[in-house]
Amino acid sequence: MSGAKNLNLFTTTWCPHCLNLLAWLDQEGIGYTNHDVDQNDLDWKTALSLTGGIDVVPVAEIDGKAVWGVFNEKFRARIKVLMG
Repeated sequence: MSGAKNLNLFTTTWCPHCLNLLAWLDQEGIGYTNHDVDQNDLDWKTALSLTGGIDVVPVAEIDGKAVWGVFNEKFRARIKVLMG
């Protein structure tokens, strides 16, 4: 069985896609560390580095791989694949 993976999120409090992502993760019982990019410039710079400079939230990072943009079924599926 593989070890637990860390899920880092980069979100804002005003983004509906961020709020939906957080609610889904809580509902699914998937643990995460959330970083509010509006509150921390270093977190914002990290999110930008993960997206190649694209100004977007939410950003989810798992083992150096990132998923970002509209929270939809494709986003959910990618999270599940990366989490194993």
